[in-house]
Amino acid sequence: MGNETGAMRDVLLSEAVWVATVAFTAEPGDTKVGLSPWYTYADYLRLVANLPQHPCLQKQLLGTSDGGREHWDPEQTRASPSASAE
Repeated sequence: MGNETGAMRDVLLSEAVWVATVAFTAEPGDTKVGLSPWYTYADYLRLVANLPQHPCLQKQLLGTSDGGREHWDPEQTRASPSASAE
């Protein structure tokens, strides 16, 4: 979470199944809360690199940022042949 200086800080939360509970003091002004797990660019590259080769999965390099970071588009191309139709 950021404060008036734009600094970020982590706050602890408790979770049970699909519910997360967090308590914090929000100072006047804009407050942004992110509920996604924190990950680094290296984590992202490792995830993309470890995606398995599979007929239902296509990963495509969309390009790179001005800073040279890769932007990947992993896409499920069709339903898995083993998935049952419901």
